[in-house]
Amino acid sequence: SMLQLGLHSVSNALVALAIAMQYGVSLKEAKTGVENYAGIAMRQQVSHLSRGIKVIDDTYNASPDSMKASVSVLSSMEGVKGRRIAALADMLELGEKEREYHYEVGKFIAGTQVDEVAAYGELSEEILKGVEDNNERIVVKHFESRDALKDYLLTYVHPDDVLLLKASNGMKLKEIAEAFLQNEKKVLK
Repeated sequence: SMLQLGLHSVSNALVALAIAMQYGVSLKEAKTGVENYAGIAMRQQVSHLSRGIKVIDDTYNASPDSMKASVSVLSSMEGVKGRRIAALADMLELGEKEREYHYEVGKFIAGTQVDEVAAYGELSEEILKGVEDNNERIVVKHFESRDALKDYLLTYVHPDDVLLLKASNGMKLKEIAEAFLQNEKKVLK
């Protein structure tokens, strides 16, 4: 439930703060990270589909911090019987260090419980590199178009899997979240 997600976000946030301080991140920066967390818990729409798939729709916007926070939520969800799949696309408007920021997110994902990262967008290739360079267990897949990513997910996300959709709004991953909900209506008919 939403409340549960919110509660464990608080403990995640405290852990994040502790880690941040250990690495010498200023309290101000750490606080921003935690506020992102709180924002996510409120903004994320978690749909429990009849087929047992959970879809976390966080397609509203994306920054390196909010993407890491979303992935942390996916990674720390309890009682996941299937796979934790992160479907990601580019974070836009990050300026000249955009490639580094995407790589850094991948490196972060490599340290989590995520099982698979499926991505589309040119910059998202850097996320996949960051994952591959740091964790061979995680399956990475890159798609040339949003439709190709959508078709893959609609075909290969199984009951008991949890799917996170996260990207900048301009990448329109919301369409994929909507496709899952449309499918749901077909199943229920």
